[in-house]
Amino acid sequence: MRGLSDFQRTIRRSGAPVSVAILAALVVTFLLGWLDPVRFLFPLVFDPASVGARPWSLLTWVLCGGAMGPIGLLFAGMWLWGIGGIVEREMTSRRFAVFALAVTLLTSLLVWVGGALGIGGTLAGAWVLLVAITVAWATRHPEMPVSFMLVLPMQARWLAWISVALLFFAASPMLAPLLIVPQGLVYLFASNRIPGLRYQEIAVYAPAKPTARELEREKRYLDDVKRREADRADRDRLRKLFEASLVDDPDKPGE
Repeated sequence: MRGLSDFQRTIRRSGAPVSVAILAALVVTFLLGWLDPVRFLFPLVFDPASVGARPWSLLTWVLCGGAMGPIGLLFAGMWLWGIGGIVEREMTSRRFAVFALAVTLLTSLLVWVGGALGIGGTLAGAWVLLVAITVAWATRHPEMPVSFMLVLPMQARWLAWISVALLFFAASPMLAPLLIVPQGLVYLFASNRIPGLRYQEIAVYAPAKPTARELEREKRYLDDVKRREADRADRDRLRKLFEASLVDDPDKPGE
């Protein structure tokens, strides 16, 4: 029970519970899909042809961690914890949850319409949402330095362009434009260019109130610092007294 409470406290103090929840869902679906993809993974995938039988797939496809592979899941986790946390703290968790649902549902509806027009395609994995988060973050902080693939340094704006390009060319030529439309709307939203909708960045994030254990740990640390400072002051005082005694000693050699 203590481990669970510590985990809950970590989520609360991170200021990004929605990002953590999405990451946890991706990990769970990855493990379940690895065990039995037919039973646990395929029902979550969005397919326009079967949306009538699986209407929940309009939203669940974004949580298909099994469709991302272990390396993709690792990078998704790093991005959600880092960039996703920044965006969520700026928006507030409630607005970030609505943002994630809106991006997911809008993409589903566009692909559904595309399916009705003969543009085939299915949706699975969090890549569309991750690109949307990247676009929102880069729109607000275009000059922030970042490393692409942890190697190539660049500004956030260029990382957003690269992310959108990768999403575009990863899809089929007919499906790709449908995936880019939500990204354009995210840019307009993050730049406050959609009438009636504001990104509402908050200037100050107030962390959760520290626990009794954390307060006690901080008190012990401060007491230890004060003790060390007092010991240092005593040593300095004794050294000065010793040096003064040598100067005042009439039997000191050389005088």
